[in-house]
Amino acid sequence: MSIKFKKLLGVKISITTKENILEEVRKYLKQLPNSNFQSAKKEPKPLVIFTPNPEIITFAQKYPLFKRIVNSSQINIADGSGIVWAMKKEWGIKINTIPGVDLMSELVKLSEKNVFRIGLIGGRGGLAVKTAECLRQLYPKLKISVFVEPEINLSNDKLKLSIYSDKKEADSRIYMRNLAKEILRKKVDMLFVALGFPKQEIFIDRLRYYTGNSPLVIMGVGGSFDYITGNARRAPLFLRVRGQEWLFRLVNQPWRINRQITGSQFFLQIILKGTTQGFLRK
Repeated sequence: MSIKFKKLLGVKISITTKENILEEVRKYLKQLPNSNFQSAKKEPKPLVIFTPNPEIITFAQKYPLFKRIVNSSQINIADGSGIVWAMKKEWGIKINTIPGVDLMSELVKLSEKNVFRIGLIGGRGGLAVKTAECLRQLYPKLKISVFVEPEINLSNDKLKLSIYSDKKEADSRIYMRNLAKEILRKKVDMLFVALGFPKQEIFIDRLRYYTGNSPLVIMGVGGSFDYITGNARRAPLFLRVRGQEWLFRLVNQPWRINRQITGSQFFLQIILKGTTQGFLRK
């Protein structure tokens, strides 16, 4: 695949534009001549998109399995100004922030234009259904399928994901197998998974091995359904441009303070790493 990346604390970040990502997705789904995907027989399917931010990268330092999962995707967008800052400090590379909800919106537009079918799964209390209704109002020609969200238990000690109701691993496999069959039967081209991290990344990693070789894009979108439905407000544009959307979220959702504290470790690690490297060069 032509999208290049650099790693921050061992987690890869795609260094490309949103426009290039959209074009790669379009080529992947259309399987156009000269597409990088056609000649790459070992290219894993489906095409997975994750949205690493400082909190996710910090979590990946604690759980090697989670880091492996995040690094297994083909595209990891810079979801937040903290990633942009770290890329500049670590590699001297200037990239633009690509918020997950923005990329999802662009992929939805692409789907309507190219007659791709999208699938929605996740959220709580029928949020995926409400999201589908909102998207149909914005994009009348869009084809949408909504899937019932799974019951998920996550064991933090071993980072084990259990997807079942009566606590049997066999039921987890059956659920995944049936979900994959339904996705393929409905001819879904893009599946947006809103389960929140780290559940959605682990869920996607498991699902990808049940979907076969049919082209399918799967993206973890976190709280994007809340923004699309209006359940949560986005920061004003001037704050987003300045990279201060995180502050707006914190003011409006004070419970995020623990997540901000966890994510702050990322900045400290980047600074200390740069200081250590500078000292060794002297």
